[in-house]
Amino acid sequence: KDFISQNAEVVALLNMKFQVDPITPILLLFLAFFLAMAIGAILGYVLTHLSLRLTETYLAVFFLCVAETIRIFGENYIPLAGGPQGVLLPNFFISLGDYSTIFQSIIFIIIAIIVFLTYEKIARSPFGRLMKAVRENELAAQCAGKDTKQIKLKIMSFTSAVSAIAGILVGLRMRSVVAATFNRVDYSFWPWLMAMLGGFGNNPGCLLGAFICVVIRRIIYWSKFYLAFLPIDIMW
Repeated sequence: KDFISQNAEVVALLNMKFQVDPITPILLLFLAFFLAMAIGAILGYVLTHLSLRLTETYLAVFFLCVAETIRIFGENYIPLAGGPQGVLLPNFFISLGDYSTIFQSIIFIIIAIIVFLTYEKIARSPFGRLMKAVRENELAAQCAGKDTKQIKLKIMSFTSAVSAIAGILVGLRMRSVVAATFNRVDYSFWPWLMAMLGGFGNNPGCLLGAFICVVIRRIIYWSKFYLAFLPIDIMW
């Protein structure tokens, strides 16, 4: 059966399979994480290589354009992820029954902790200090004999691989992949705001910024009917 054209039927069959065979979905998840990280690293390397000469502002614009291009391609190229309708995903933790959602949330938290500790470890390592040197004064780092181009390629490849992990987690949470949902606001501007609130180059601050943004958005969402007195459309 074709996963795209017969998506609902295939997902139903996979759920039946996963319900009695918990090993297969775990192996598939490991494979998905590996492939996603590999593709993310390759894309990060290639795109960074094409944009090495750009300054910060133009680099940001370049990657915004790339993100939009990929989103539009995903929306219109049906074999990739179902086109504008997207595709459903099976419940990889369905064998756990009522505890599947709780277990999935625990997995998400564990992955977030691992990523955070990894970034903290890197930041405190000699390579982390080298990254800070390139950030503060790239010319001085070059004069010290450091290959700043290779440093940037390594950083962007690694970060793109980690971003691919986030993409898988989004798909698992939504149990679907729809290219149109990866819009500029939710996946570019909100994370940018979170980083600014926490402070650039500050990993704990990024966590705090994300927490503040999520809490404020949830409060507005839950209490929007009580804010009708405001002279603006609260939905915006």
